[in-house]
Amino acid sequence: MARWGRSAHRGGGVALSPASAEVEHLAQGYVSIRIWGAPATIAVYAITGWLIALKRARSVLMLQLWINLINIGLDVLFVIVPGLGVPGVATATLIGEWAGLVLALWLCRDAFLPALRST
Repeated sequence: MARWGRSAHRGGGVALSPASAEVEHLAQGYVSIRIWGAPATIAVYAITGWLIALKRARSVLMLQLWINLINIGLDVLFVIVPGLGVPGVATATLIGEWAGLVLALWLCRDAFLPALRST
């Protein structure tokens, strides 16, 4: 998966917007970390759509606030305090995405519990 992230990065963004070798290296590192959050992000998009269809906008707002507050808090923790830079930002976002998926699954637990109880 990390290889796919590198090839997508090299083929797309760099060709459209050439940058210095240092910036390309940082971008490659960012993408190689962030690609691991893609499954969580896609799942959160699906659950968000489902929650909207059920008219649970408050749950969607809570989910988005959760993801963003985790991301902001970890950005401060990883970037400002120890100075991890771009990898710290990518890692904070990655953790925020997976934490968001955990909350999203918890928000729709009522839909899963009846099926689990009947087995």
